[in-house]
Amino acid sequence: DAANAGINAASGVAVLIMDADTVIEPDALTRAALPFLEDPAIIAVGGNIALTNGCRIQGGRITGIALPRNWLARFQVVEYMRSFLLFRLACASINAVVIISGAFGLFRREALIPAGGYDPSAIGEDMDLTIRLQRYFRDRRQPFRIAFDPNPLGWTQAPEDLPSLRSQR
Repeated sequence: DAANAGINAASGVAVLIMDADTVIEPDALTRAALPFLEDPAIIAVGGNIALTNGCRIQGGRITGIALPRNWLARFQVVEYMRSFLLFRLACASINAVVIISGAFGLFRREALIPAGGYDPSAIGEDMDLTIRLQRYFRDRRQPFRIAFDPNPLGWTQAPEDLPSLRSQR
């Protein structure tokens, strides 16, 4: 509901959706906006996400990068590299990105509203929205592209115990 309220209140061309615990690199928003300037068919750009577990954060910035000490978080580092970086790069190359993560995504506002925004009853609302955007544009035979850029980097915290991981997933 909060994301939908922000989408409706926004007055700009693009809307940034990010989780409350996401820390973004200083140039992440600028880099995410570039594909919109290069291709008018772009309706969304997802950015790469890394884990803050083990990192040092000062003043809202990552000042030191290290692996997490927790074994469960270490496994998630590999998972994030595989799912965010490799899988999404491959999907983007054939315009088949199935999820713009709620942790960091930039959307064309005029695409979000007719597609219905986020469905608050959906489990996996970020994937649900991405697929509905694709369906909306394909059904109308309108050109569109959903991009993934490995450069705009957002950082987020991964669960470090099984009950928290189960709850998140």
